[in-house]
Amino acid sequence: MVNLEVKAKVLELKDIQLTYGTKGRDVLALQNVNLDIEEGEFVSILGPSGCGKSTLLKIIAGFIEPTDGSAQIDGSEINGIDWNRGVVFQQPALYPWLTVEQNVHFGLKMRKKEDKETVRYFLDKIGLSQFMKSKPYELSGGMKQRAAIARVLVNNPRVLLMDEPFSALDALTREQMQNLLRDIWRETKKTIIFITHDVDEALLLATKVIVMSRRPGRIVKELLPTFTNHITAEDNSVRFTKEFQEYREEILHLINSQS
Repeated sequence: MVNLEVKAKVLELKDIQLTYGTKGRDVLALQNVNLDIEEGEFVSILGPSGCGKSTLLKIIAGFIEPTDGSAQIDGSEINGIDWNRGVVFQQPALYPWLTVEQNVHFGLKMRKKEDKETVRYFLDKIGLSQFMKSKPYELSGGMKQRAAIARVLVNNPRVLLMDEPFSALDALTREQMQNLLRDIWRETKKTIIFITHDVDEALLLATKVIVMSRRPGRIVKELLPTFTNHITAEDNSVRFTKEFQEYREEILHLINSQS
């Protein structure tokens, strides 16, 4: 039987171009970027250093505007920051004078919402219930990033944007965080856009992998791996399969040919 299910298009980028001035000259950072992202997709973006991955994420977040082109969420033009897009950065950026619970609750309070039940639900979900009264300096790097993720999720964003959130973590903690994020994605069905420089990480998490060219950044390939559907915290042996290695080699070739 043919699956005729049509998912809603959440994000649409059309002919995105970004030029910025530096040292008296114009630099073309992004060129003709076109991308459609459907509801519930987990999209990883890879590319050479300086290709504009993070810049593209900032456009989607509403931090900066493209020089040309259109960026829409649910059919409406992105115009500045909004609660429907939550961002997790490489550094957790928690408020040091607040407890974990207060940090996670911060966004809701900014919106005049008092919902401690939701805060504690996500603290439990990310495994920080026992540390809700702790200050950030008392947490490990992985625990801080867990708190940062929970702080975004409590606001129920339409799209979760993540800019190399695990790159500063050690290998073991990084794998634990990947498993946590995968579980959250499976449960919440959130649309996630995830910037990384790690090919294995992209393949182990994403349902769509975007490979970008060197500057000016443009999309050179879209791939649709399915490995994340078959991975558990106890078994990630798919990384040793022939199919995984073929995907990995193709992506590395694309990136290296652009470097």
